[in-house]
Amino acid sequence: MTARVVLLSVVLLLASCNSGNELSLPAPPPGYPTAYATRDCGPADGPATRVYLAAEPGEGLPPAVPFVDVVIWQGVASVSGRRYEWAGASNDGFARRCIASDTCEPASQVVVHFRPLGVDTTVTGTLTLTFADGSVVTGGFNAAWRPATMLCG
Repeated sequence: MTARVVLLSVVLLLASCNSGNELSLPAPPPGYPTAYATRDCGPADGPATRVYLAAEPGEGLPPAVPFVDVVIWQGVASVSGRRYEWAGASNDGFARRCIASDTCEPASQVVVHFRPLGVDTTVTGTLTLTFADGSVVTGGFNAAWRPATMLCG
């Protein structure tokens, strides 16, 4: 009986640590455990933020296939704490899944929520990407910042 009480106490303690913790993120999407964020250029040569979710860690960008990426046509400071949602084409950005170097498909529905930026160089958030075949990529990301020199505008 004492072992059950101790086990129940441990379970309740662990549950209470996670409840109300706004910093916890869901697990990364299955198949995409690695994430990177970098600056990019928007369609009018303004600033943009790109988040890559990759199957394996790597040094270069874009990462090796398969990967998914989301581009929001605003700088990283502007996406902090914001939620973006669209279906079809959008003035906010785009998302896609690349399964080969020459085979990428756009997401038909996108929901991305960026957490507020912290003091480090990690961009965190959640995403749900739906594709034309009905498949969904969903989960959290802790995207390590990769500096890039972009010549926008």
